[in-house]
Amino acid sequence: MAYRDPEVRRARDRERIARRTAARVDAGLCAKCGRTEPLPERRLCAPCNDKRNAASRTRDARLRAAGKPRRDPQKARRHRHKMRPGSRAPRAHDLRALR
Repeated sequence: MAYRDPEVRRARDRERIARRTAARVDAGLCAKCGRTEPLPERRLCAPCNDKRNAASRTRDARLRAAGKPRRDPQKARRHRHKMRPGSRAPRAHDLRALR
């Protein structure tokens, strides 16, 4: 269905895809293709998982060739150093050791 406002279309597409994915997972099917059973302890079947891994490797190789990091280094550092309850904030010498 065509929408005048692209934001409305995107929001409805996200809702539709989320419903479709949830229905597939509830039915015990691959969340991506919806045709076969997923791998044990996974949401994707083997062929879909292989396709996703190949696409990820291709994207990473393209970024490396362009000299760009795979992800934002600051964001990656924050992710590694998430605060746990009762722990102290990482100090500068802690971060230097990880570089």
